[in-house]
Amino acid sequence: LVKKEESLDGLRAKLEHQTALTGINEEKIQSLTQRVAKLELQLEEASAKDVEKAKSIDSLGQEVRDMTEAFNTLQAKHKEQINKLVTEIADAEAERDRVQRDLRSLERLRTQDEVNRV
Repeated sequence: LVKKEESLDGLRAKLEHQTALTGINEEKIQSLTQRVAKLELQLEEASAKDVEKAKSIDSLGQEVRDMTEAFNTLQAKHKEQINKLVTEIADAEAERDRVQRDLRSLERLRTQDEVNRV
């Protein structure tokens, strides 16, 4: 039971760590979003200029697509990790509950055994 509690505490710590990482990554996502907005503005400005800027526009567009892909990948990974930790915690709590029920049953049997000996 103590090991299950320690395991549960470890999983909770992992969840807290993952939550902290999510906060950090949300800041990164916000930064990426701001950068995308700036790049989109730059893209609009570049397209207003002459044809010579076409290569710059393509490069900026690719950077926007790359950052969008990175954002989506990062978001999906963190959601998956959090869901996995939540599932592990639920499993550990269920196992702890089973162990506690078993301990109570053993205690009742021991008590009955002592009563029967008297």
